[in-house]
Amino acid sequence: MVGSSARRKFVLINLDDILLAAIIVVAAYYLVPDLFVEALILVVIGLIVIIAAKYYLLYPMMDDRPQVSYDIVGRTGVVIETVTETDGRIRVGGEIWHARCQEGVIDIGQNVMVTGRENLLLWVSPIEGETGPNETTN
Repeated sequence: MVGSSARRKFVLINLDDILLAAIIVVAAYYLVPDLFVEALILVVIGLIVIIAAKYYLLYPMMDDRPQVSYDIVGRTGVVIETVTETDGRIRVGGEIWHARCQEGVIDIGQNVMVTGRENLLLWVSPIEGETGPNETTN
C-alpha cells in the first residue's frame, strides 16, 4: 500500500471490522430475533469505538513522508573516523553516524557538535579545546 493516501489505507484496514459487524448483525437477526435491536445497537457502538481508536492511534502513522523520531541537532559526539567535507564517522551516544564538516578536517578523538542532519548524514563542527573519548550528550 506504499504510495496510497492515508485515507485509503485507513478505509482498507477497517473493512474487516465492518464486514465482521455485518456478519454479527445478520447472525443476531436469525439466531436471536428478540434481541436483534439490542445486538444492533451494541455492534454499532462497538464498531464506532474501534474505528475511532484506530483513527487516533494509527492514522498519524499512515503518512508516507519521512518522520524524524528524535532530534539529534545540538548533541555532541566524538570523531571515530576523520571527518572531512566529504566523509567521516562520529559516535553520538551509542550510535555511529556518517558525518561531514563545512570546511577543514576534524581528527579522530575530537569532540564535535551536531549542527545539522540530512537523513542519515550529520553535519558537525569541532568543539574548540575539547578532545578525548569523554563525550557528552544532551
